[in-house]
Amino acid sequence: MVVVGGGYIAAELAHFYGSLGTKVTILVRGNLMLSKEDEEIAKWFTKEFSQKHEILFDTTADSVSYEDSKYIITLKGNDKKLEADQLLVVTGRTPNTDILNVKETGVETNENGYIKVNEFLETNVSGVYSFGDIVGILPFRHTANEQVGYAIRNAFTEHKVAVNYFAIGHAVFSSPQIGGVGKTEEELKKEGVTYKVGRAELKDTGMGNALQENGLVKVLTDEKGEKILGVHIVGPDAPTIIHEAIIAMKANGAVEAIADTVFIHPALSEWLQRAFFAIE
Repeated sequence: MVVVGGGYIAAELAHFYGSLGTKVTILVRGNLMLSKEDEEIAKWFTKEFSQKHEILFDTTADSVSYEDSKYIITLKGNDKKLEADQLLVVTGRTPNTDILNVKETGVETNENGYIKVNEFLETNVSGVYSFGDIVGILPFRHTANEQVGYAIRNAFTEHKVAVNYFAIGHAVFSSPQIGGVGKTEEELKKEGVTYKVGRAELKDTGMGNALQENGLVKVLTDEKGEKILGVHIVGPDAPTIIHEAIIAMKANGAVEAIADTVFIHPALSEWLQRAFFAIE
């Protein structure tokens, strides 16, 4: 199978089919998988993922043909061609508001085709609300699950409540796994925010040593090392462990909420706490 794309859907499906025994080749336009993650985490993931699957970086598919039950993929910029039994194209999602002819309802969409909503998920048409991927805000299933409650309440009650998107995390269910919440280091630099960093490798913990697996937790805090700005994890059970950071951020965001907690030894959760101990 040839997979075109380097985002989280490409990573998850490449992992899935690869686990079933499929030989997977991934075409990535840039030099990293998961380029929207914190760069340090993306580099770690890319290195690990490259050991399990063939990844062609700085590579773009120019054309595709189907001959004799095979897909022939011609690469842009050279004469090389790839042959595959199956082709999976995961280069992004496009809203289907054009196919549904949403404009006939009077509901406005933005330049990318997503439905415009205000902080209450209300469209420009009175009484019409929208939620989920189609509004283009943190397009995850758990975001949609959260939005629907707001949409129903705001549509059927007089007291409207704005959606709170703070500390909504995300995960990549592949191998290795990813868990993240809050700002990346690149975002903080772009915003001119002064910050501190804490890191911990899985191998340096009791459970990590027992599992003999690799992983990294990266913590970003304010310049005083007191408030959590972002947490990013690559490694086993990352989507589960990240919830400790999400809860801390939703409470008051205090670093001490995790740093001063007594974690059970040698639970995997100690790995997260080690990164908070290492803030400098």
